[in-house]
Amino acid sequence: MNLIGVIVLFLIIPLRHVVFNRSGHWTAIIIIALALLAFITGLIYERKSVWCSGLCPVHPVEQLYGSGPAFSPPNTQCKECVKCSIPCPESTKNTTVLASKHRWSQTVIEYILVGAFPGYVWGWFHLPDYTGASGWNNLQYVYGIPLLSATISVCLYIILKQIVSRNRRKFLVNLFAAAAVSCYYWFRLPQLMGFDSGNTNGELINLSSSLPAWSPIVMNIFTTTFFIWWMTIRKKAKKSWTIRPAYAQP
Repeated sequence: MNLIGVIVLFLIIPLRHVVFNRSGHWTAIIIIALALLAFITGLIYERKSVWCSGLCPVHPVEQLYGSGPAFSPPNTQCKECVKCSIPCPESTKNTTVLASKHRWSQTVIEYILVGAFPGYVWGWFHLPDYTGASGWNNLQYVYGIPLLSATISVCLYIILKQIVSRNRRKFLVNLFAAAAVSCYYWFRLPQLMGFDSGNTNGELINLSSSLPAWSPIVMNIFTTTFFIWWMTIRKKAKKSWTIRPAYAQP
């Protein structure tokens, strides 16, 4: 299921430039469709065994960024554990996106999500938000540019994987995860704070007249340094996202 979630993620993200970033109607449609899919799978399958554990397109990203949490809060959704998903992504200590029972899908996810994601994010931010039907007429660029940069990124990952020792593989995964999230905020923070005059669609609050012009680069350096430290250098305690509740009685 994780592999399906990754594929859906890579298909949906470029469409933000086509419709989702500018159309509330299309955004509502995709949210409702995904919510219905989550609801239906929850009725058919055991609790979180399908949607929350893999089919959700956000889940693989959460696993990629969420390894080594600082603390484990109580699980407020599951009153008892029925082993609906093994391994449980919420209560397994130091879970990663590579925690798959199927070796072939684990390998595919590793290359698509871990290796390709930094380049994919970089390529996505180098596309404009299209208006009207122009986005549909430029799908070759909407998908092509992120996929091209993702290909370069995954090639770099493959080369580095051959160079580093096997016991440093997890470090390499964390390094590429840090690169992806750092790349995202490198472009996103200036947009949120109004420093990107060419893209005001993602603006949260315009602070460009209140903060010095060098503020974005300082924020970018700080966030990049933080994510590299948090995800690759910091000593991670063996913790899960949440505390596993008591097992259900047979």
